[in-house]
Amino acid sequence: MQPHLELRAVLEDIVPKHREKWGDSDEWEGLLEFQRELGARGWSAPAWPVEIGGRSLGVEDQIACDAEFGRANAPRRIAVFGTKNVGPTIAAELMLTGRRFSAEEALRFGMLNRVVARDDLLGTAVELAALITANSEYGVYMTKLGMWANLDAPSLRHAIELENRTQVLGTFTRNMTEAGRAFVEKRDPEWNPM
Repeated sequence: MQPHLELRAVLEDIVPKHREKWGDSDEWEGLLEFQRELGARGWSAPAWPVEIGGRSLGVEDQIACDAEFGRANAPRRIAVFGTKNVGPTIAAELMLTGRRFSAEEALRFGMLNRVVARDDLLGTAVELAALITANSEYGVYMTKLGMWANLDAPSLRHAIELENRTQVLGTFTRNMTEAGRAFVEKRDPEWNPM
């Protein structure tokens, strides 16, 4: 069975029961109860590898599953620390034990994007900052805003609406047109300020 159809069956079972008890409430206890019910059925972190409690879903399956949450009018999912950064079993271990872990472990867990030698830290950070600041101020600002907001988006529809708004507002900066021209002309763009 396709993952989104499996999730659909789960949601058809648990969403009506949740709505009967909690209605449209966004109370923390209700959202937590819904999240726990998803977890009990194996849907806490579907993108994570099976070995660490996920379902190893690819991007297409994740999008299809996000659409199912919207289709079912499911309550918003809460971002329990860790499952957006690491798999639920790793998050549980780290939170319950409070143990220290190395940079190499953090990289393996997916909590870091790279590990560099202490002497290379500042230079690497400056290089990364230069790559970021080479983009338009508006583009960087809205990308950060959209990225963090969409980590907790209750559905694909909500995420797309935010992205559509961002794109429309972006046209007013004229930087999108400049980006296209610069690409065609094989030159660095000259960004307008925010």
